Amino acid sequence: MLKEFDERIREFDEHGIDYARVFGRSSNLFYQNYDLYVKKDQALIAKLLVEKTKAEVDYDNPKW
Repeated sequence: MLKEFDERIREFDEHGIDYARVFGRSSNLFYQNYDLYVKKDQALIAKLLVEKTKAEVDYDNPKW
């Protein structure tokens, strides 16, 4: 699911959105972090695309 989410986020390029993806992890095996940064003037369209992408990849499913 995260791989598919990340691949779709990269489609921001097609919409002209400048972004940075940041991955983080800790020594805790069950903790990883994925942050997405966009320019303030592109935040609304980015938020809408993230919400659409999350729905398409079943991001909020508790099984993940």
